[in-house]
Amino acid sequence: MTSDDALRAEHLATATRALAAISRLDIPAAIAETHPELVMELPYEKAVPPMDRERFGGLLTGLARNFQRFAMEIVEVIPALDPSTLVIRYDGDCLSNDGSVSYRNNYIAILHFTSGKISRWREYDNPVISRRMNERLAAVGTAT
Repeated sequence: MTSDDALRAEHLATATRALAAISRLDIPAAIAETHPELVMELPYEKAVPPMDRERFGGLLTGLARNFQRFAMEIVEVIPALDPSTLVIRYDGDCLSNDGSVSYRNNYIAILHFTSGKISRWREYDNPVISRRMNERLAAVGTAT
């Protein structure tokens, strides 16, 4: 195994821990996998500006308030030429606290790592599905 391969494996383990923590709605554990200078971007969500680590934690806290299940499963890993970058594809299977809103989406994230932590997270999802989920949550009296 080359040093680049070892670094890629370390970064995949970090990403896996972050998504597993999000799936458990364990916000402190998810944030622990991010770099203090994190920039999280949702390019397809035009109303959401880039987030720093604190705002990302706020987003995750909102998810934990509104969902009883927010399962995220990695389905494909695409190593980048640069070992400090990882592209992952993952699926979400989520259910609101009251059980009335099911939310399933597919994601592609480009993750950059600094000192073994996620320092930049660009996440692409289907914004139409996200918007519909937010509309359904608003209709039952919750919002993310």
